[in-house]
Amino acid sequence: MKKIAVMNFSGQYNHLISRRIKEINGESILLSGKTPLEEIEKQDIAGIILGGGPDSIPNIIGDELYMNLKNILINSQIPILGICLTHQMIASIFNGEVKKSQTPEYGPIEVIVEDDNDILNGLGSKFQAWASHTDEVVKIPNEAKILAKSENCKIEALKIHNRNIFGVQFHPEVSHTQKGGTIFRNFLSLC
Repeated sequence: MKKIAVMNFSGQYNHLISRRIKEINGESILLSGKTPLEEIEKQDIAGIILGGGPDSIPNIIGDELYMNLKNILINSQIPILGICLTHQMIASIFNGEVKKSQTPEYGPIEVIVEDDNDILNGLGSKFQAWASHTDEVVKIPNEAKILAKSENCKIEALKIHNRNIFGVQFHPEVSHTQKGGTIFRNFLSLC
């Protein structure tokens, strides 16, 4: 059974993420977003899911959480999936750009899949998801590719090239997201 670390960035859905992993025959442990890489690596972790959070990137650049995640992203080979705020943190850490959304997304959205490899495999060309954000990634890092978009958000999902590091702007852990379990199963298969 693959052990997945669910890292807490003060989001409200961490226990739900953990439960979703258990539902698909994974094992999960909840860790603080401040947990150092050395401690994570001692626990035989197969993958890391970064929960969302209420912060905004301009408010946290350089703080302890941000710098810890930067160390993990740069120095770890463990597959990583960031959700909502941590999708934005991934983009920011790899020199992408995050700004206030011109049209914030709250509630159901239609996600349009542009690249169905990896975590979006088997989802079809479109699916319904649940979003809740006022900021968004507006420019991907040079070493990333866009996996999905929506009408109001041009970067709903991304992947860092040659690494199993992914980010999704929407919330695959909630029941309102169609096929959210498939996203988690795909992630586990990459771990």
